[in-house]
Amino acid sequence: MNMPFSSLNSHGRALAAALALVIIGAGTWWAITSARSEDAIRVPTRVCKDRISGREIAPLLPTKGDEIEEEEVGFTITGPGGSCQLKVGDQDALVVYSHGTEKSSRERIQSKGIPASLGDAYGYLSDEGEISLSISCASSAPVGDKDRLVVGTYASVVQSNVRASGEPNKSTKGLRALSAFTAQAARDLAQDWFKCPGADRLPDGPVTIHWER
Repeated sequence: MNMPFSSLNSHGRALAAALALVIIGAGTWWAITSARSEDAIRVPTRVCKDRISGREIAPLLPTKGDEIEEEEVGFTITGPGGSCQLKVGDQDALVVYSHGTEKSSRERIQSKGIPASLGDAYGYLSDEGEISLSISCASSAPVGDKDRLVVGTYASVVQSNVRASGEPNKSTKGLRALSAFTAQAARDLAQDWFKCPGADRLPDGPVTIHWER
């Protein structure tokens, strides 16, 4: 399974690595839809333990084939973070989140790739085509003294196209869909689950990639 290690800060990368070991050692897959290979796949209204809207995930997965499989690891409000993978055949999409104190400046974080933003949230698009967003989450119950929520996403369709072209660009297939999925995941996690102060100001629409860096 591909994990978006490069799209997270050091705290997030450590979390993702730990989650990967958990997935390899004890992960359990289950189908959240049922379909035959010739049938159109029905994407559920909510995914990832009903925490994230499913409407933006459809363009990142095949439209026909086997059922959608979902696996979450550490996807609880009391843990340090978690991951949710959605898979159809050999194609998948992944969202990883972590929360904690962010010591790096906005400039340093965005210098890791092509700068990206969603309102006041900021992050970057990595060279592999993964997206990371850092969202203010200070003094938010039940997180307590955690002040940043980091949401990272990956999609195999984007990564394969980036590797074919050598780098991500405006025409990379699937990138706009990944930008929309990232924004939806960020809004749903920050507003509805972690209830980060000010998260209601995160705008509608996809993550903005600032190509003119």
